[in-house]
Amino acid sequence: MKKALNKVTISFLFLFVFSANAQKAQGYISDDNISFIQDWKNLGAATFRQSSKNYVPKMVKILANPNKYDSVYLAKLVDSIAWVRSSESFYLIADLCCRPINFSQNNSVTQLAQTIRSHGGYQTLNHYYLKDTFNVLTTIDFNAKVYDAIRAKYFNYMGTSYYYYEPEKETPIKPTKRFRQELNAQENVKEVYELSTHTNARLKSVYDLLFVHKTPQNTLDSLIETLVQLETASASAVFWSLDQIAALQTEESYCFLHTVLIANVALTDKIAQMNLQEACRNFGGFNALNTHFLTNKVAENLPFLAFNQAVANVLKDRKATCYFYQAFSEEEQKINSFKQYNTKKIDRKISHIIQKNKTFNQLNNTQSLEIVLQEVVAIPGVLDADYDYCQEKISLFPGWMTLGVRFQQDSVELEKCYSIRLAKPSQYWRRLIFRPLTNKEQLYHIDKWSYFQPGFIEFQRQKCEDQQKRREEFQKTYQNL
Repeated sequence: MKKALNKVTISFLFLFVFSANAQKAQGYISDDNISFIQDWKNLGAATFRQSSKNYVPKMVKILANPNKYDSVYLAKLVDSIAWVRSSESFYLIADLCCRPINFSQNNSVTQLAQTIRSHGGYQTLNHYYLKDTFNVLTTIDFNAKVYDAIRAKYFNYMGTSYYYYEPEKETPIKPTKRFRQELNAQENVKEVYELSTHTNARLKSVYDLLFVHKTPQNTLDSLIETLVQLETASASAVFWSLDQIAALQTEESYCFLHTVLIANVALTDKIAQMNLQEACRNFGGFNALNTHFLTNKVAENLPFLAFNQAVANVLKDRKATCYFYQAFSEEEQKINSFKQYNTKKIDRKISHIIQKNKTFNQLNNTQSLEIVLQEVVAIPGVLDADYDYCQEKISLFPGWMTLGVRFQQDSVELEKCYSIRLAKPSQYWRRLIFRPLTNKEQLYHIDKWSYFQPGFIEFQRQKCEDQQKRREEFQKTYQNL
């Protein structure tokens, strides 16, 4: 009875730990977010994995409590981490030594970075990864030179280091009457989000805001268009536009100003050759907020940066409820327009040709594929067809070929892809393996694996041409050696 109870307890603990880990998402470490990772245990390099010989987490656990050990032991520990020469060891030391860290953020990650930096982190990077390029004793600004050299040589590799975080739950959008009106006024809306710390990275343009229209429909739209289309980013012109927008004193005008000036977003809109956010912050954006939304609560005789920060601090708790949307791309718009046409008739013909020729050639699948291609091109209404011959495949078995077919239906040119399988699953489903097709069963097509893909044939042919050019250039280079 006790053994059974112990087994149940262990199973419950395993499921609990697994579910807790499953809730965490994985993100890439960058210069912007490394200072805000609160716990060093969330660093991917410090995560212990039973299946790999990753000794770094054990040493990091000691470094996370530096007060218990002397400095000589800590320096040897940092050197041992670098000596491992694993991905985890490099990620850990390079991220904590060669990224701009804001040490005012007092958390275990910034404390660990301070410990590694002060106990030989730069020296180990210079020794193991820069092959003693700089002399510790004679090089002035040794740490700065190692910092720059590591970023110049390994920055792309550093971009693959990751951390774990618990994703925020997005608050459901309440579809009010005003929200529905704004949504109906926009075109090609794919997804709608509420602007928050969880979604602000997706906002790229002021025209992605749900209440802003590219074709002006109200006064706010006209003022935003006037602002964005300024030929020169002069202080007077920007100041006048922002003051007029703030003078509306509507929820939408405040949302626009809050997004551009205070929210943590990176917009791509420009005024002449200047970034829109930069122009608004430099040329009167905070003055407009202070005048029309704070009734001059902040004294304007403060220094420029202090005034802007004071206005932002007063309004930080007055968050605007803003919605923005992600539009369909041009390709997605084409696919959506294609879906209104019923292509079952030609789908059945192509599927029949594939099934008919699966036993045509008992020795060579390639010849069967060519015969399928010839018969598909001969179908009335088909304009062109080709395979993805030059597309790199993930594995040989199960092997796949994709047949792209461009055809005309109802006076409209459509392009669709059909997946053809060159292998089939083993008869023993428990083994989860694929085996080559026998001579009698060569080609398989599953009806549900067909989809619209405009430009597929042209893209695949261009890829084959590029590969052929690279081969010819390589042969010329090889002959000249």
